[in-house]
Amino acid sequence: MVGILTMFWGLAVLDKLRLFVPFRPEHVAGGNRFCSIDDALAAGFSGLVDLSGLNIPLEASMTRDSDGKLTVGSLRHCWEKLPSSFTPMAFKVHNNASHYPGIELKASPAKILQGHNVFGPLDIGQGGSEMLTYVSMIYPELYDMLEVSATQVYEFDVTFSTRVPSDTVARQVVQALHSVSNGQTKNRGDTFETTAYFGSKKSRLKKVKIYLKEAEFENQLAEVKKLAQAGDKAAQRVFEVMSDFRLRDWVKGLLRLEATVMKRSMERRGVPTNFFQLAKYQRHLQKEGRCFLSEAWKYATQDIFDAWQGATMKVIDDEHVIEALKYRHVRFNKKSGKPSHAYAMNLYRTYRAIRDEGFIAVQDSMSSSTFYRHIEDITECGIAKAQLQSMKSIAQKNNVVPLLRFVEVDFSAQRPDWYREPVSQFY
Repeated sequence: MVGILTMFWGLAVLDKLRLFVPFRPEHVAGGNRFCSIDDALAAGFSGLVDLSGLNIPLEASMTRDSDGKLTVGSLRHCWEKLPSSFTPMAFKVHNNASHYPGIELKASPAKILQGHNVFGPLDIGQGGSEMLTYVSMIYPELYDMLEVSATQVYEFDVTFSTRVPSDTVARQVVQALHSVSNGQTKNRGDTFETTAYFGSKKSRLKKVKIYLKEAEFENQLAEVKKLAQAGDKAAQRVFEVMSDFRLRDWVKGLLRLEATVMKRSMERRGVPTNFFQLAKYQRHLQKEGRCFLSEAWKYATQDIFDAWQGATMKVIDDEHVIEALKYRHVRFNKKSGKPSHAYAMNLYRTYRAIRDEGFIAVQDSMSSSTFYRHIEDITECGIAKAQLQSMKSIAQKNNVVPLLRFVEVDFSAQRPDWYREPVSQFY
């Protein structure tokens, strides 16, 4: 159960790390009057850097007046993707007069170290050092202008997984979660079949995302395959990793519970936000037998699990029926040629409704043509019409189960026995 948090080092996944690295004051206009970055920040100093000397791709802001005259404004750096051993890292130079200038980095340490984030390392020091080193290799002149020792952790994602009996049940769990909210962590209201979000999009404390990993993984694999076939060398390496049959088998039935913990939340809890201090803090807790990321994950998800106490859901697990419907009634997109199971899922919903409400009730709720077309297509899969007509409601006691039964987290089973921890070439 999630309430019993005996944590072990290495069981979570560090899924995203967002860093901010300020420029040294001497490279900021007007910054020479400060002896250190701490003095500049304490004084609320902002200022600008000369982007033209950083050897980074720039674009100018442009406006057009009512007469059609085009005016070229200031230079700016847009988000770009920096290459790594596997997946790229998002990088941007922030140079706004109202804020102290610096660079922002966003990446999944697991992905840049090993090509996937199904499971993986959780060492913040390792992940952040990997990210900073790539900046130093790609933009060495810019890197020398940074106050790297003052790097701040703006946010990080930590993820645990639980396994459910089937894809059908997993989707029902996600749908049940859409109605759950508690305390400051309310359901966001998005209605996605495979994902539930908690917490405001603009929250500066924490967010929680619960989703089916297999659906996300297969979509990512399809995207990577296209890039690999187009000759992208990094994508070819990622595709090779993600195509591993053991990895694809591991994600089946995997429900992911992802928590985003932000800088303000860490400050409130007395956790250091300086990257190097946080890495040291994490290692200190490790020596005490504690896992910082696991404790942060518990903090972010606790009120959600509290809300689930006592909640129930009705389970319908006819996996053999849905597979038969998908096999018999698969349709293909005329343009892309990709298979679609949308109609098969419509048939399955009709089948479920008959089990829930009875044959006559569903017949009365649908148009006659649609209903009998659905019945005909369902019976093509080996289910007799007489069987459908005699189905009893599944609203029985043994079909209504505690919601927490499907979101229990086994902290000792977060990785397969064949997994090997990636080794950083820099850390």
